[in-house]
Formats: sequence, C-alpha cells, structure tokens
Amino acid sequence: MTELVKSENPIKLGDYKSESKSACAYNLDKSNRIIYTVDFSNNVIELRRVGTHKQAYGKD
Repeated sequence: MTELVKSENPIKLGDYKSESKSACAYNLDKSNRIIYTVDFSNNVIELRRVGTHKQAYGKD
C-alpha cells in the first residue's frame, strides 16, 4: 500500500485491466492481488478487491 500511495502515478505500478472499467491489478505476491482505481483529481486510490487471484477476479 505504501508503494502505491507514495507513487506519482500508481497506475504504472499495476497491470491495467480494461475489462474492469479502468482498474489496475497490483501483485502482492504469487497468489494475492489488489484491484484498484485511481482518481487523480481527488488524490484517491480506491481498492476494489484484495485477496487471492480467485477472490480478486472471481476465477482461477
């Protein structure tokens, strides 16, 4: 989380997921992800989902 918050552009730290309405996925480790969006105008990172790959994406 600290790395995302301190980044000038947190979108660059994750993988863009076009199917998730401009969300990005940040890999915490081999099996856990953070799905998030960034609102630059309000300086907000919104966490959409946090968990295993299956929990984050709803599939294996």
